[in-house]
Amino acid sequence: MLTAAVAIIPLGVANPAYARPPSAEEIFATENAIRADGRYALLASEARHLDGAIMTGRDLKAKSSAIDFQIVAYGQLVQEIATAPAVKDAVRRAVIDDGLKVVACNISVQRMGIDPALLPPEVPTTGNALTYALGLQEQGYKTLTY
Repeated sequence: MLTAAVAIIPLGVANPAYARPPSAEEIFATENAIRADGRYALLASEARHLDGAIMTGRDLKAKSSAIDFQIVAYGQLVQEIATAPAVKDAVRRAVIDDGLKVVACNISVQRMGIDPALLPPEVPTTGNALTYALGLQEQGYKTLTY
């Protein structure tokens, strides 16, 4: 009778390099790899994500005014921009005071029955947020969905 023994070695345990977290120096280098003339965009669908997107855009623009930072709003966030005064004000300040660009998805406007006149004049609409984001990628933007 033959008995086979199988050794199971979890990946990452066999090679300690996989388990090592980045050092403080590596984190610093990564965070500072942002280009001074970089082009970045975040897609956001909720107001809580908008806050993080605006904060990130402000931080990047503070490092370099040449950075182009766009927030592409879709879904529930578009309705909140149109109807929630605090959200609308945050978007307007981000555009006017911080030089960020905010674009809203027209599909969201239509599907949620939002009156386009309720959107701030600083927020143009795009036909489709995802198509717009793909176009930004083709133009060399680094994009994230938040």
